[in-house]
Amino acid sequence: MTSALFWFVPMATPTVFAQNLSLEELEKVVPKQAFRIGKSIVGCGDVSGIKISQSGETKTCSGFIHSEKTAKRWYQVTCTIFSNGSVVNPSCVCRASPNMRTHSCCCKHVSALLLSLYALENCKNLNEHPKIFRRPNMNRFAEASPYLQEKVEFHLTWEDVLSRMTMDPPKKRSYSSSYDVFQTGSTPQKRARRSTPRADYLGWTCEKLREKLREKGENFFGRREELVERWKKVIEGENETATQIQ
Repeated sequence: MTSALFWFVPMATPTVFAQNLSLEELEKVVPKQAFRIGKSIVGCGDVSGIKISQSGETKTCSGFIHSEKTAKRWYQVTCTIFSNGSVVNPSCVCRASPNMRTHSCCCKHVSALLLSLYALENCKNLNEHPKIFRRPNMNRFAEASPYLQEKVEFHLTWEDVLSRMTMDPPKKRSYSSSYDVFQTGSTPQKRARRSTPRADYLGWTCEKLREKLREKGENFFGRREELVERWKKVIEGENETATQIQ
């Protein structure tokens, strides 16, 4: 009789990011800068496409948050909410997202989604922007040109903000002719840009340049720029000759 060995892998316990969606709790767990910018993103109506799906005792929430840094880009953000109100596994596809660092480094896009979920639950019956989502210094655009008012969305109401949250994000802004990009996968890390090594002769003095040109039998009179250009041609000629020999 053969005996079978079974390996039991313990299920990973999801890390609780926030105990609930109250402002006090979010302000406590979200970094200050991300919380501040998240409020601004919500107030400017840059949250769209929020979808909430119920599965047993958990709700999966996702939405698209405008990048802010890149005018045409929207990032997909997701999180899970348990029946007791606790928020787990918030993630974003941007480089600063919690799925690329520890969950304590919540990015501004995750902050904006959580604040939007709070607004949909607690601020949907208001006629104007709540104080926390109010856009500051908008009065300065009161007498601006219609184009500028349209660009900053001067006439944006709180009702517009809430309706945008549940609508699909716009393919392009009203004042833009280019289409937006909706990113749903992780942002690849940028490769370090290779810096082209600086040619040594660019730091040589005129005396050294003249000496080198004299050794090669080249004209060594003229200004420094001419000497540098002349030596550059000498180097290129030597490299070309070496390549032909190979």
